[in-house]
Amino acid sequence: EIESLISSIKEHGLLQAILIRPYQNSFEIVAGHRRFHACKSLRWRHIPCKIKELSDKQAFEIQITENIQRKSMSYLEEAEAFRKYVQDLGWGGVSELARKIGKSEEYVSHRIQLLKLPQDIKEKIMLNKLNISQALELTSLPNENIVQLSNHIIENELTIRQIRSVKTILSKGKHMEGDQI
Repeated sequence: EIESLISSIKEHGLLQAILIRPYQNSFEIVAGHRRFHACKSLRWRHIPCKIKELSDKQAFEIQITENIQRKSMSYLEEAEAFRKYVQDLGWGGVSELARKIGKSEEYVSHRIQLLKLPQDIKEKIMLNKLNISQALELTSLPNENIVQLSNHIIENELTIRQIRSVKTILSKGKHMEGDQI
């Protein structure tokens, strides 16, 4: 991906300036890290940039938005960034963040929900063994059922409708035993 960007910049020049902000007696790149590194690899000494005074919060919002639009973050990386914004840094609620990044509140809250899953489930998401919809169905279950159901989903390639049927059975107090669901 970076090679095609380098090739494009070499051919057409840098079409969009990077965005930087003054930061601790220097400058920090807010948007355009890939463009910067591509130009650097071409040994450019000067590149177009826009300098803008931004707070940490504004810079973070721009970075999240750019990464989401470019689809450069995994689901879990998005979730971590959203949690950091809402809970760790306390910069605003889910609805404010959703509005700032152009996503629905449901989108943001669902991503944050993924962080509640056990680590081995998160690894299955990262390895694409579980897709995002399947993983979200697991977030409403007690921990003792999550691992077992996730294995069942993977082994049997369950659809969302099938997962919901299994969850209904589990909620009625029946336990999963092998493939007898």
